[in-house]
Amino acid sequence: MTMMTTTTMTTTTSGTAVADLLLHRRLATGALCSVYEAHAAAIDRRVAFKRMHREHLADPGLVGRCLNEALMLQALQHHTDLPGLPQLFAHGLLPDGCPYMVLELLGESLGQRLERRCKQDALAPDQRVRQIVRLGAQVGSTLAGLHAHGIIHRDLRPDNILFAGAPERAYVIDLGLAKARLMRGLQLMPISTGDEDFIGTAEYMSPEQWRAPKRVTGATDVYALGVVLFLLSQGALPFVAEKQSALMYQHCFSAPPALPEYLPAGVAELIQQCLEKSPTQRPPAAAVAARLSAVLAALPPTDE
Repeated sequence: MTMMTTTTMTTTTSGTAVADLLLHRRLATGALCSVYEAHAAAIDRRVAFKRMHREHLADPGLVGRCLNEALMLQALQHHTDLPGLPQLFAHGLLPDGCPYMVLELLGESLGQRLERRCKQDALAPDQRVRQIVRLGAQVGSTLAGLHAHGIIHRDLRPDNILFAGAPERAYVIDLGLAKARLMRGLQLMPISTGDEDFIGTAEYMSPEQWRAPKRVTGATDVYALGVVLFLLSQGALPFVAEKQSALMYQHCFSAPPALPEYLPAGVAELIQQCLEKSPTQRPPAAAVAARLSAVLAALPPTDE
């Protein structure tokens, strides 16, 4: 992996040079960071440049989360069991103190894809089954790799699943809320979560994530994957409420609606198992990936 320089300018408008990067356009803006498409002269390729918003510099916890995301990605770069993570080329601090990363440039997110398809004709059932099974197998495999290295994502959702490559595969991004257990050689910035009532995105949070977000296991990522697969299958989330308290109650106590009949029985059963209220009743991510990979291998061939 080629590492790039860490000397940078503070401005990040389109057309600005940042070290050996030339920023072209903004790809996404979140509550904590913005992501830009850029060209990296040192490796002559298009990359993604992610930087924290300057207004968060006064919050050491948020700065620490950005720094830790880069440290986790760096520690995981050479592990062959994690092909579904983006490549990290460089990371550091801008002169204004904001953390940044230079990452592999990926394509559209699952969230963008779902929004686009809502405005077009829906996929045929056989196409939808293949999409669900393939995505579940790939994301499940990446989650299994993270869990094997002591990392729990805690914020899996459609906007954090991106696509790239030929043949196309799904990538899991954004370890900003990840919880890292013991991992050899990984030393993270200490972060206090005492003031955080919830950690995650409400629509995808497991019951235990609502109750005790700092004590979750890999099963909470399996639950979030179950919500994503339910959304792909049904075209709607399993639980929807205007008030956060009502949404929490549904995730903790309500049974999800029935899944559509076009799903193979084994796939529907697996999604239901991922959505079990008790984390001990959910299959591990590796088992989810293995079962869906077997289903995918048994599907009729297509021209894709």
